[in-house]
Amino acid sequence: MDRLTKFLLSFGGLGYLPVVPGTWGTLGAVGVAFLLPGDRWWPAGAGAAILVSSALTIALGRRAERLAAGKDPQFVVLDEVAGYFVTVLAFTRPEPLWLAAGFFVFRVLDIKKPWPAKRLEKLPAGVGVLLDDLLVGVYGLVLLTVARWLAERWL
Repeated sequence: MDRLTKFLLSFGGLGYLPVVPGTWGTLGAVGVAFLLPGDRWWPAGAGAAILVSSALTIALGRRAERLAAGKDPQFVVLDEVAGYFVTVLAFTRPEPLWLAAGFFVFRVLDIKKPWPAKRLEKLPAGVGVLLDDLLVGVYGLVLLTVARWLAERWL
């Protein structure tokens, strides 16, 4: 069970790659986003990715903290997957430019943790691990939505 927990929460092992596990996990989410169908099915696929990754992060978060003997273990990157998909949720088609922009916007915001995202990390177990990334994803969604609106009007 512990191996399965680690495999799921590390998004297939990406959370164990060196140096920047959150970035690797987010890159994995970008790869999944490229595989999802576009147009009318995109919101359903992105929504499903958010729900599944969120549910697993919450359900297995406490166990992961016990395994790693600490809060928000670095190998847990499934929360980044959920946050990234929140950032790109509004698109009707997974265009490479916007998926890449979503990656960069989400990673910068996730590293900076604008208020009150940093405070949400203190919530217990999987909830705290997840909610900061979901909020950062909402911030990213707003920024990308504004950027896309501006690009459509001015470019």
